[in-house]
Amino acid sequence: KTVDTCYEEIIRVPLIMRLPGVTKPSAKTDVQADSTDLAPTILDLLGAKPLAQCHGRSLRPFLEGAPDDGTPGFVERGNPVGPNCRRMVRTQAWKLILAANANHQLFHLADDPGEMRNLYAIPEHAGTLARLRSLLKAHMERIGDPALEGKLKPHLI
Repeated sequence: KTVDTCYEEIIRVPLIMRLPGVTKPSAKTDVQADSTDLAPTILDLLGAKPLAQCHGRSLRPFLEGAPDDGTPGFVERGNPVGPNCRRMVRTQAWKLILAANANHQLFHLADDPGEMRNLYAIPEHAGTLARLRSLLKAHMERIGDPALEGKLKPHLI
């Protein structure tokens, strides 16, 4: 997990949980989760007090069968102020990767699960690009990501 890419094969790690009394046997969800969601989920399942400052959320509602709420997934790669900095936002259908070296990528995962066609510079996807860039920037602001002031800054406007 130390490579500075955001391809599906790197970021999509299955999470398997066995929780008798919480999940049904063989239950499955496609809800996107981040590693930051693990601590809030475990604390919630234990009935413990939530962390005062935490970037994640409890996945318990989804483990109990709640439908996907559409919350996107985020990935941070590389030194936040360095040339290898990358930030990614992923929805169920789309993925945007902004890179400090301007090698940006936009993929429509529903049509291109192998991430072979970069749609970043295609004008017809400008609205999707703007929406995803806005989601990514809002997330970075919410968590205080230092990349906001690094080499990614001009690419977030």
